[in-house]
Amino acid sequence: MDTTVDTSPPRPVRKLVTVRQIREKERLKNHRYDVLHIDGWTVIVPANEYEEGQLVVYFEIDSFLPATNRLFGEYMFNRMEVQDGIYGHRVRSRTVDRAISQGVVFALDRVPEVNGVLEDLTRKLGRKEALKSIFNMSFEKELRVKKWEVVMDDNNPEASLGRPPTFFPQPGCERAQNIIGLFSPGGRYLDRVFQVTEKLDGVTMSIYTVRSGSRWYDSLTALPEGCGMAMEQKHGRVGVCSRSHDFIDNGRNLYWEVAKKLGLPEKISQIGDNVVVQGELCGPSIQGNSLRLPEGEHAFIVFGIWDIERQQEMRPKNVIAICNRLGIAHVPVLEYSTVRQFAPSMEALIKKADGIGTNGTVREGFVFKSANGKEQFKVISNNWLILTGK
Repeated sequence: MDTTVDTSPPRPVRKLVTVRQIREKERLKNHRYDVLHIDGWTVIVPANEYEEGQLVVYFEIDSFLPATNRLFGEYMFNRMEVQDGIYGHRVRSRTVDRAISQGVVFALDRVPEVNGVLEDLTRKLGRKEALKSIFNMSFEKELRVKKWEVVMDDNNPEASLGRPPTFFPQPGCERAQNIIGLFSPGGRYLDRVFQVTEKLDGVTMSIYTVRSGSRWYDSLTALPEGCGMAMEQKHGRVGVCSRSHDFIDNGRNLYWEVAKKLGLPEKISQIGDNVVVQGELCGPSIQGNSLRLPEGEHAFIVFGIWDIERQQEMRPKNVIAICNRLGIAHVPVLEYSTVRQFAPSMEALIKKADGIGTNGTVREGFVFKSANGKEQFKVISNNWLILTGK
């Protein structure tokens, strides 16, 4: 009987489907479309279909809308894609008359699965409290919406122990547009100092080490015969993971081959007994090779280290010091700044994300991380979204 206790912290959960209120509406120059301002997002819709102050159901970029739900029928005339054997539509950024649209909206009364929840809450709590409650909810499950996941050519689920261990969270942070009060005077963010790094376009890779005899070690899946020696070392276990797999070192897995080539199993064992190093795996077979690495060459670039024993992220400056000491690449640090110093408004912040990255290509954006590592958010470049079709 499995007696493993899930001691993992709450994982950052991206809310793909939420109830929002239209803050502002403006007409595009061609008079056929309106631009809706929904929190920090802009969504382009046919003219005169929505009004300022209206409640809508908002679907973020990377939402995968299943074709089996009739609500999404109008989007199935566009190019459909397949995920996990299901046909549907992936919500991407797009441009209309040089304006960017980021997401999809439906009037609340068109979505009974969500509207019914608000009506029930209103009867129980009253309108004001019902709205407070529903604004904090998400409705992916009710509408069968999932996050679109990129599948790598080299990904081999068969060579896996299953899901990654539960003693560390998968990395992730909210987009700036979703941070309420980011630029509010006297708010918690405006004058806090953040480490600002360049966001790199790769896939998430985590490499962990746990000491033999620890409760973390005892919670791991037993290794099958024939695994590479890198997985079981003198001090304990080393594992290499994607977001969804704890891979087996079978000599054919890209993640493991990169880790071994860079000497990561040995290096991270020098950090401590129970840690997870997390970063971007980049290369020719990944995300269009945004770093322009030559054929056959891949890089692992660290953006954070998780202390398993303390169940918290290490401070950003400590992570840099460790990477420098061990000779492990770290994402480019651009500056340390308060939000107020970095940009005067949300619009200016998003515009500033556009530009050329340290490798000479259009950068994906920025990641802001507080001194203790507990507060994080990202700013994605609109130019990058359009260029990559995301």
